[in-house]
Amino acid sequence: MGARASKCFESAPQRFTDPWWRKYDTATDVFVDSLGKANRLPLRLESTEVIVYGLVDAEKMWAEFGDERFVPVLVGGKAVVTIWFNNFVDTDCGGAYLETWYNTFVTPKGEPFLELPYDSPFSAIIQDPRSLSFLQRVVCSEHPDSTGAGKVAIEGGRSIFGFPKHPELGQITFVYEEGGKRVAFDATHAGKKAVSLRVDIPQDGAEGTVTIPLEIETGPDSLIGGPRFGGTHKGHNGSHQVRYGVAFKCTQHVKPWDATTDSLEFGDDSHYASPIKCWNFEPVLKVHSPDFKIIAQKPSNWISGAEAAEKMKAIKPTPEPRFVDEWWRKYDTPTDGFIDSGGALNRLPLRLESTEVIVYGLVDPKKMWAEFDALGEAFVPVLVGGKAVVTIWFNNFIDTDCGGAYLETWYNTFVTPKEEAQLELPYDSPFSAIIQDPRSLSFLQRVVCSEHPNSTGAGAVAIAGGRSVFGFPKHPELGKITFEYQEEGQKVAFDATHSGQKVVSLRVDIPQEGAEGTVTIPLDIETGPDSLIGGPRLGGTHKGHNGAHQVRYGVAFKCTQHVKLWDPSVDSLDFGDDAHYAAPIKGWDFEPVLKVHSPDFKIIAHKPSNWVSGK
Repeated sequence: MGARASKCFESAPQRFTDPWWRKYDTATDVFVDSLGKANRLPLRLESTEVIVYGLVDAEKMWAEFGDERFVPVLVGGKAVVTIWFNNFVDTDCGGAYLETWYNTFVTPKGEPFLELPYDSPFSAIIQDPRSLSFLQRVVCSEHPDSTGAGKVAIEGGRSIFGFPKHPELGQITFVYEEGGKRVAFDATHAGKKAVSLRVDIPQDGAEGTVTIPLEIETGPDSLIGGPRFGGTHKGHNGSHQVRYGVAFKCTQHVKPWDATTDSLEFGDDSHYASPIKCWNFEPVLKVHSPDFKIIAQKPSNWISGAEAAEKMKAIKPTPEPRFVDEWWRKYDTPTDGFIDSGGALNRLPLRLESTEVIVYGLVDPKKMWAEFDALGEAFVPVLVGGKAVVTIWFNNFIDTDCGGAYLETWYNTFVTPKEEAQLELPYDSPFSAIIQDPRSLSFLQRVVCSEHPNSTGAGAVAIAGGRSVFGFPKHPELGKITFEYQEEGQKVAFDATHSGQKVVSLRVDIPQEGAEGTVTIPLDIETGPDSLIGGPRLGGTHKGHNGAHQVRYGVAFKCTQHVKLWDPSVDSLDFGDDAHYAAPIKGWDFEPVLKVHSPDFKIIAHKPSNWVSGK
């Protein structure tokens, strides 16, 4: 990916010519998104801007964000919302595009509540260094001279920054009228009006206009990319929360809002207009910036391996030594770390030790892939005897870098890229379901996590980190799972509920080493760096309750697997009715063919290969 990323930047004509850009000429990092586009960091954007500052009812606004770890800043008892109308003339997304977003200002819940006085409309410009920008909704559109930059901005913004950008492009016009004295801005989305603005823009030197030259670099975590779980339109945004810093240089011409010449009207689209219409938005200030230059840094959640190792020293040691098998020694040193939105360290490579039951089954490929095909996935399922293979994992994690033990169940299928010939393999026996063709990729579909009976909180950390780092389709609400060995280790009983409904129940005679019909396979494997796909690109059916950004990554694992044919006379698998996990797979005609038990499963997951160096 690194070579591809560098190549993307080589042939571009001279751009970003202002001397201010020179300090950002060298890329520090690149993220290759799920569409194969290289997103260069720092991300550079050049634009003309109209910004409207307004006051809203703080309780109404924050009601949908009640699970956030922040509270709104108050100015005269109101929250401040700024609406940006962006005319991007050039960007690292590939050129020009149009956009509108709105954000508020917050402080962390544990800190003293920040209340500021309202003396004039200019009080809405919050300058207190304790305040953080909290992005709420974004709609993007291609520019009339489209280069496809709008689509790239959506994909990269969701994946890198967790921006609440709806994946469907809107239609936006940004027009200067009356010799540059007025701006007319109109946005529609999903066939409905989002917002319309008509404004006399503040003119430099005109009566009542305050002109402010700005050159600012924020702290590395001063901006919050979006809601933790996505806000109201939960599926249609980044659905993972990171913090980042920006630097910008511009001239801002500022003037109080004038209701006799200015108008702002929200429409009816569900993503952008519907929320803010209920907050009693009252515009107080308007801003025009004809020369806006901004860069966005890589999220500060990402830290180096050395920093991760240092932070791990502060973690209270366990009474018993961890990860003692000699195989772990090659992964003793972290390469990277990620601090999730809850403040927990996610150490990479991520280490997990468990006992496992895995059930291989065949499903109707058309029924299974219908929901993913409708969302524009760039893959097609591998076929074995005309069926798709789905593996269901029942995970008894006894120790992990998430902080200890937790329980989990997931299912995945196997795919190849759409542009390649679909991989069709013969079905000679149930063992044919174990796909060994190196062209196949694992595609994770649904996950439910639970705390262990001896809970350390690792289940919650596994959800937040899994969604944020890998885009895993983990529902943010913990389930309740039991994993029990019965009859002296001859059987496993597994039960999972979620959101008060049954997810899945398993009763299985586990394959015993040396027993008739059991095949024992010792494994010590390292996959390619992009052999596993973390989840659906746009989230699947239960769209909001997963990572909703797609990355690829590699793993290494060592284990012994005892494999045997599924036996319906002693084995049973029953799906429940929960919407996230059970409902999809129940419609795919799942037919179990193989069962696997691994008493000594050790696995590490590497940092997603989408991240490459700036070089």
